[in-house]
Amino acid sequence: MTFGITAGEAALAVSAIGTAVAGYSAYQSGQAQSAAAQYQAQVAQNNSAIANLNANAAISTGNTQLQAAQEQAAQHQGMIRAVMGAGGLDLNSGSALRDQQGEAQIDQLNQATITSNAARSAWNFRNQGMDFSATSNLETMQGLQAESAGELGAFSSLLSGAGTFAKGYSQQFPSPKSS
Repeated sequence: MTFGITAGEAALAVSAIGTAVAGYSAYQSGQAQSAAAQYQAQVAQNNSAIANLNANAAISTGNTQLQAAQEQAAQHQGMIRAVMGAGGLDLNSGSALRDQQGEAQIDQLNQATITSNAARSAWNFRNQGMDFSATSNLETMQGLQAESAGELGAFSSLLSGAGTFAKGYSQQFPSPKSS
């Protein structure tokens, strides 16, 4: 059974269809890779925002802990003075004064540690946020590159297919030689 086309014509049609499918496939592949990269870029950007919020929370928590430590230190100093005063000690000289100064230094060290820990934690979160931002930028660039690569791949497939089609066409339908 024939459909009115030759095998050569069928081969040319299949070649043209194959070329179109390859071009569309290359384009769609680029679009899919671009969409995946854009999604990853958005995830990284969201993670960056979360890291910055965590940095602010670390500072806030540190401030709260510092305030509590300062209040505790003041209460501690007051208690020491009350106990020593009740014992009849001179609070402004000798071992009583040295004890108060030593306790004050310990309290200051504790407060400095709280401040340092909060700053270090915030610094780590901010660095993490910068890493996420850099990742987001990289993913965005990769998405743009994938899109361009898909378009170039599609164009390349179409151009190559056109050349193959033209070659097959000229073999199937040679032009008459002029004399």
